[in-house]
Amino acid sequence: MKKRISLIISIICMIASISTIGGTVYYASQHQNVSVGENTNGTPPQMPGNSQNGSQDS
Repeated sequence: MKKRISLIISIICMIASISTIGGTVYYASQHQNVSVGENTNGTPPQMPGNSQNGSQDS
């Protein structure tokens, strides 16, 4: 009897895990944004702290 209850609980946990993964994949596919670093004019954004003439080493 205990083995059967343990099996049922294990199956319920597996189904819950698979459902959660499926929900995450669905949510991610429905809420895709523009890639990181991609800009509307095709040039990457400037890194913070960099000057226009290049970096200065002291």
